[in-house]
Amino acid sequence: MGRNAPVVETLLEAIRNGKQVAVVVEIKARFDEESNIEWARALEREGVHVVYGLVGLKVHSKTTLVVRQEGDVIRRYVSICVKDLRR
Repeated sequence: MGRNAPVVETLLEAIRNGKQVAVVVEIKARFDEESNIEWARALEREGVHVVYGLVGLKVHSKTTLVVRQEGDVIRRYVSICVKDLRR
């Protein structure tokens, strides 16, 4: 995540509205390691469950899973965007 990461504010807004939020933050990133660590700590301070990526594994993806109760039914909405980094 860069210095200006609107997704972080959206996640913080969700947690402040009583939603459960979990994120996976990859520390190994091109040029953004320090920024990612700062965002992860900020998210943790607000109560977000933060899981850190695996050492030596570089995956670039943005994934969301929204689980919500709609009447008597639990619905799941998923969005996955993956970038293949093999060269």
